[in-house]
Amino acid sequence: MKKIFTITLSMFCVLTNVVSAIAAIPPNAADTTAGPRALIADTGFRPGVNGFKFENYTNSLNPVNLTPASMQRLFGNVVCATLENGVCLLTPPAQQWMQQQNNSMNGGHCEGMAVLASFIYTNTVTPAPLGAATVPEFELQNNAALQSEIAYWFATQATLPSSATEDRNQNPADVLTKLIDEFKKPNGQREEFVLGLYKPEYKDGHAVSPYAIDDRGDNIFWIMVYDNNFPNQERYVEVNRAANSWRYTTAINPAEAQSEYIGSADTKTLTLIPLSVRIQPQICPFCEAANPLRGDLNYREKFGAGAAVSRDEVIVNGDDVNVLITDANNRRLGYTTVGQKVKLVKEIPDADFATVRTNFNDSQPPIYYVPNSNVYTVTLDGANLTKTAETNVSVFGAGYVLGVESIILDPGQKDQIVIDSKDAQRSYTVTYSTAYNESPFLVMGIETDDASYEVDVIAYGDASGLSLTLNLNHNTGKVSVRTNLTSGDEHYDLRVTRIDATGEHVFNSNNISLAAASTHYIDYAAWTNPSRPLTIGVDNGNNGSIDRTLTLSTASKIYMPLLLNQKSPQ
Repeated sequence: MKKIFTITLSMFCVLTNVVSAIAAIPPNAADTTAGPRALIADTGFRPGVNGFKFENYTNSLNPVNLTPASMQRLFGNVVCATLENGVCLLTPPAQQWMQQQNNSMNGGHCEGMAVLASFIYTNTVTPAPLGAATVPEFELQNNAALQSEIAYWFATQATLPSSATEDRNQNPADVLTKLIDEFKKPNGQREEFVLGLYKPEYKDGHAVSPYAIDDRGDNIFWIMVYDNNFPNQERYVEVNRAANSWRYTTAINPAEAQSEYIGSADTKTLTLIPLSVRIQPQICPFCEAANPLRGDLNYREKFGAGAAVSRDEVIVNGDDVNVLITDANNRRLGYTTVGQKVKLVKEIPDADFATVRTNFNDSQPPIYYVPNSNVYTVTLDGANLTKTAETNVSVFGAGYVLGVESIILDPGQKDQIVIDSKDAQRSYTVTYSTAYNESPFLVMGIETDDASYEVDVIAYGDASGLSLTLNLNHNTGKVSVRTNLTSGDEHYDLRVTRIDATGEHVFNSNNISLAAASTHYIDYAAWTNPSRPLTIGVDNGNNGSIDRTLTLSTASKIYMPLLLNQKSPQ
């Protein structure tokens, strides 16, 4: 029986980047007047010698994040629709996954900085190709190689097997014991870690680099950390072994109140993420096994990744978005509100989540993995918003991506997305509905043996909102666009992209009129010659018969609005 999942999103707060300008003895900075050190385990790493001189950063600096070359390095040629003069042209699912990861980095690059600093210290990565002989000498500005390297290691928190290695079952005392044991081992024989710090329910995730243990007496221990939000500072996470609790205090900037992270044996919000698995080949969660360019990266057999490729990966970008996935049996995965508190629940069998660590006070939604069970209903809820916010939702499966981008949520606005993937029939459906004058960007991408295709539709609502359904059926080679409104016309812009051995070819058309209670059938697979028109069959009344045919010539370009639009609730 088909399972149905409901994904509910509510949004609040806004990202604020952490800065390093703080008080003379900032919260949780190691105060040298607090008594002599008693380092009972020490790797030798020091923030001033082995850390970056610049602080964690967002995309406001316009850094070079993931590129097609990064994706090829991460997953192999399996992500390439074709190799054009040796250059990888990404499949549409790979392109969308890369875009989502790059969007996540707008919250901060702490994970990539923590991993790279540790890898250079252990000689896993050579610093010279990145622009300097040592980490403190690195300049971030005008250093594309370094920016791309940080982004690469950031992305490995979202890949398998790396993302599955975060241990969310250890209490603070367990984490302390594990670090003491590993730190006593010689360099090259111990495991290196990222230390994950979260507020309750895995909110506001941040990554720091632990390097030593200071016994302060009375069962109080300092886990000495390099926090890339605070360059050149020795900082610590305090663990009370007797109470089995931990705390870490920080401040956004000198003018802001301190923010305290507190955890216990119950919250399990202090986590260890081992780094050795990062250097292994990573599993591509969105690749089609039949891709002829996959080379020797036979990821299913090598990694026993049956569970990974039989589950859909749900990625949501947006400022502090809560995601709740509910199946037909009312089992849940994600965040739900109980009274005034947000709770993380995990009830769906064979489903899981992977946290995303970016920066303090930026709560990126986790990546969710749900059984490939065909139908998801997504409710976007802006009840907690104080201003408009942009949200992107993407669902990745084996060889396909479905998504809705540039959803501009107003405070109090609720929209719905229904995603239906029937992989065995190569049929994929997205329905987007809103009562607002919205202009969503609907994306459907698929890779096949002969070519890869992406079909993008920008739909324009009117005073009564819009409800639009797209279905890509690769067995018929058509994408259907159906309006679910019973009165009024909708209009849409269309872009069809085909990537084959001859390269990338794009068809554009704009302001296509779609009458109420009708369906357009776009014959995308038959468009094999870029100089030829594209045909659309029109079914008036949604009765399954084609009443007339539209023949479209490609436009030089189309306007695909990605900025905030003016609208009012109906």
